Amino acid sequence: MTENRLTLVWGPPGTGKTHFLATAILSLVKARRAHGERIRVGVAAFTHAAVENLLVKVQGSVDAFGLTAGLPIYKLRDIRTAGGERSLEVLPHDRAETVVGYPALLLGGTVHGFAKLEKSLPSLDLLIVDEASQMRAAELAMVLPMLRQGGRLVLAGDDLQLPPVVQGAYPAPVDGLPGLEDSVFAYLRHRDDPSRPVYTCQLQENWRMNRTLSRFPAETLYGTGYAPATDAISGRRIALAPGSPGEEWMEWVLDPAYPLVLCVLEGVRTTVENRVEAALAARLAGALRERLLDPGSGERYPATEDGDYRFWRHGLFIVSPHHAQIGAIKSSLAGVRAWKYPPFVDTVDKMQGQEAESAIISYGVSDVETALREAEFIYSRNRLNVSLTRSRAKCVVFLPRPLLEPPLELVQNEKAAAGLRHMLDLQEFCRAHGEKRTFDLDGEEGVRLTVMRARVE
Repeated sequence: MTENRLTLVWGPPGTGKTHFLATAILSLVKARRAHGERIRVGVAAFTHAAVENLLVKVQGSVDAFGLTAGLPIYKLRDIRTAGGERSLEVLPHDRAETVVGYPALLLGGTVHGFAKLEKSLPSLDLLIVDEASQMRAAELAMVLPMLRQGGRLVLAGDDLQLPPVVQGAYPAPVDGLPGLEDSVFAYLRHRDDPSRPVYTCQLQENWRMNRTLSRFPAETLYGTGYAPATDAISGRRIALAPGSPGEEWMEWVLDPAYPLVLCVLEGVRTTVENRVEAALAARLAGALRERLLDPGSGERYPATEDGDYRFWRHGLFIVSPHHAQIGAIKSSLAGVRAWKYPPFVDTVDKMQGQEAESAIISYGVSDVETALREAEFIYSRNRLNVSLTRSRAKCVVFLPRPLLEPPLELVQNEKAAAGLRHMLDLQEFCRAHGEKRTFDLDGEEGVRLTVMRARVE
């Protein structure tokens, strides 16, 4: 970061990208100030939340670096998050010129915020663009003029997580690499030398997921160096309180010794709303609510509003691609328990950057025509990757059998084919590292659930 004009910080899930960037900023400022040198740093992103999360992280560590009074930190225009409101100071448009003479300065804002104040703000020695894997070149161009001649640019992100929203269709690049319609991060990373990277720095220590949950993305996407940072993280398991034996399939799925579980539902044909699968996910969530222990206290989550809140924010969340399936799951959850706080069931877009002790992923779609019509969405490898990497200790995936056995015409779509391969790789991983059983479900004639559960010793 201090030698190259351009550095890509590739931060896979759980590698502490925000912590790394905050530490890098503070270390550089401290070194420059020790030599009496000027240092102006900018933090930009497409969203206010990304900017404010990093600024808050820096603000919380200034004392540890001895920079309490030596690093003014400002957010441009306004503050949008609760964390930012507690600790950040706003730099209004009409006061932008007052900071030009500061010897040390950290400014944060969206690309639009920087673009509107380009002529009023001091040029930057270092520009860090967070969530660059969701930013296209045209958006980066809005903030690049802020960088002084000879300044350094850092792009941080992970192009294997959610990409930028792209309107319209673009032809595939002739070289097979991401084009300019993709994120600027993906465009640049895939043009670096993978065997001897020139400007890409990959973070590899996983501070979230246990050994089994880390191994699958390591083998398929990030490389075997991507692994739990400590033995304690590697050995994480959900803890369940003793309880009356439940349904046989459920006990088999919930076994803490098997962190990754794939449930393949057969005999159900639906479009975007799969009520059988929704009911299974809800019953599993209900069992976890009764028995899952809070890793902080070692006790059950209390039967209170706060208990439900902490369970859904830290114990479990449920991910599904379609709002119709989300509605079906919420409806089933209402019949499982009288919740004092609303269950956290949403699309993966709302889950990126978050984590919980356990996660349930419900695809729902089991109609071949629907899957083909929405192929790039349903079979998005990046969406599946984000879903699989949210949990610390337990991940249960429901996939209807038809999604794993689509018509051959699906492979004509390159992006959908990549997602199908990732689903099949998940199935093979669970087969190779665990056990398999098939259950006939009570009250569901002709419906079977094939469960493959995995653990890596």
